[in-house]
Amino acid sequence: IQIWMLKWNLEHSKNLEIQLTRRQVV
Repeated sequence: IQIWMLKWNLEHSKNLEIQLTRRQVV
């Protein structure tokens, strides 16, 4: 497993969660 891939996945998942929460709020 490559660390940078894990990092990217974590950041991407966080961004997705933020987008979902924003949509729910709006």
